[in-house]
Order: sequence, then structure tokens, then C-alpha cells
Amino acid sequence: MSPAKIRLSAQELEMVTNAALILTKNRIMEKALQLLGQVQQRQESFLKTYAGKLPDEVLSSTPKISRGEQLQGLPYLVLDYPRVFTQDHFFAIRSLFWWGKFFSITLHLSGRYQALFKRAIADAYPHWSEKGWHLAGGGDPWQHDFRHNYYMPFAMLDAAQLQQHLSGPFLKLALYWPLSEWDNAADHFDRAFRDLLTGLTG
Repeated sequence: MSPAKIRLSAQELEMVTNAALILTKNRIMEKALQLLGQVQQRQESFLKTYAGKLPDEVLSSTPKISRGEQLQGLPYLVLDYPRVFTQDHFFAIRSLFWWGKFFSITLHLSGRYQALFKRAIADAYPHWSEKGWHLAGGGDPWQHDFRHNYYMPFAMLDAAQLQQHLSGPFLKLALYWPLSEWDNAADHFDRAFRDLLTGLTG
């Protein structure tokens, strides 16, 4: 029996014959990389003002921008800064550009960093709620999609739910905004980064 022919749909055929489509995508990804580079510079400058307020290994960590094509099948760029990843202890702030989805920034804590900061996070509940932050404390620690029931807005959490999330195996605080906000994205990242550090340290 001869194998079935691998056929393209009309839409797929139109796309595969259109080189401009991929060239445009490549230009957008390059601009997204430049954007996160600007965000990184701002974050590095601001983090220096937190000497003595955050663990030394957090302050001395180096930024890293990673690129991929398969975050739920879509291209993405992510800036991790600051970043401390060991087997059991995470402290990272992740700034994400996700093609077709959104921009987001996420604080990811686990282990001793979660224990160190969860009281401050609870005490700053009005701060997080007012500014539209979301919280996750269980499930897949590498899930980023806000459309799942994975993240809960702080404003919708009662005291018991808040404590349940804070006591989970990890802790994530996240904020997102639409890609249509491209022209203001650097400022959004800047404000969100400052919001995170303010909420953590008072």
C-alpha cells in the first residue's frame, strides 16, 4: 500500500508560498528582542537601589533572554531577571513576549524564597489587588496562560484562598497586558517590575 499523500490545505498553501510572512515575523521577533533588551537595562538599573533589601545572590544574578518557537505552539521571548534557580529554591522575575497572546511579567518563588517573602506578599494584599495582579500557588509551575483557571486575581481571593495559595509548593504573582499595547510595553514592564519589588520589600 502506498503511503497517503501529505497535502496542504488552501490556507497552508497560500502561507507556504508567501515568503513575506516569515520575513515579517522575523522582523517582529527582532524588535521584541530589542524591546526586552531595553526592559533589561531599566530593570538592572532599578534593582541596584535594592541593595540590602533582597538576598545577595538575587542582587548579583545576571539577566538572560531566551527565545523559543513552541510555547503552546507559538513563538516567544522571555527575560529572566533577577534569576536564581536551584533544585528546590527559585527567585525569578520573568518578562514575557508571547506571540498571539500577550505581554506578561511574573514573580516565581519557591523554597526558602517563598518562605522569606510570603508574609510580605500577604501584607501587601491591597497593593496587589488594586493594581490587578494575579496569584498562583499550585498546578504546573511553568504554565503562563491566563485563560486557564490557573491564575486567580488577587481581588477575587478571600483570606482562606490567599493562605492556601501562599502555602502551595511554589508561588507566582503575574500581570499581563495585550500586545496592542506594544508602544507602551516598556513602560508597563517598568511599572510592574517596580510594583513587584515595592510589594516584596515594603
